[in-house]
Amino acid sequence: MVATYADVTIVVPHIPIREKLLKRALGSILLQTVLPEDVAVVTDTEHDGAAVTRNRGLFDVKTEFVAFLDDDDYLYGDHIEECVDQLHEQQADVVYPWFDVANGHDPLGMFGKPFDPEHLQRANYIPVTVVARTKTLQDVGGFALHPDSLVHGTPCEDWQCWLNVHAAGGKIVHVPQRTWVWDHATGNTSGRGDRW
Repeated sequence: MVATYADVTIVVPHIPIREKLLKRALGSILLQTVLPEDVAVVTDTEHDGAAVTRNRGLFDVKTEFVAFLDDDDYLYGDHIEECVDQLHEQQADVVYPWFDVANGHDPLGMFGKPFDPEHLQRANYIPVTVVARTKTLQDVGGFALHPDSLVHGTPCEDWQCWLNVHAAGGKIVHVPQRTWVWDHATGNTSGRGDRW
């Protein structure tokens, strides 16, 4: 069987204490029904945190689309195929599918609810495991801290990115399918470089 590829780079921000989890994440990428053109593992060796690490990966991407997968999470086999199909069909800039939670429950409760820009102004409910048009994310400057996230103690570096995409006229679409697993029982650092 000949492998099918999509014009996607998957960026995997990685911290050194998660070698075993990284292997699981990379294994899930290899099992995709449609494979990415490239995978970029970006290791945070300086405790810079997720925003800096993601941006280092994002601004090196040359493919039309970019996807993100944290090193402690993993994908179901149809993740890339479903998301890229929706990017094309919806003429979207960012698509966000939903997740199953390993050994837990969904803390966001937004599965199946369409993108709501008013809700996004109040709180981030879009997980970072998106597939997006690379140029769109690069043009808005990638990932940066949202001021309110500092009050809550969580960097939430993806929140400001989604707000910037929406403000720039980008189209954000929810894919009401569970295409990945959020494993925050394995030492979630909430993107903070001071938590490992």
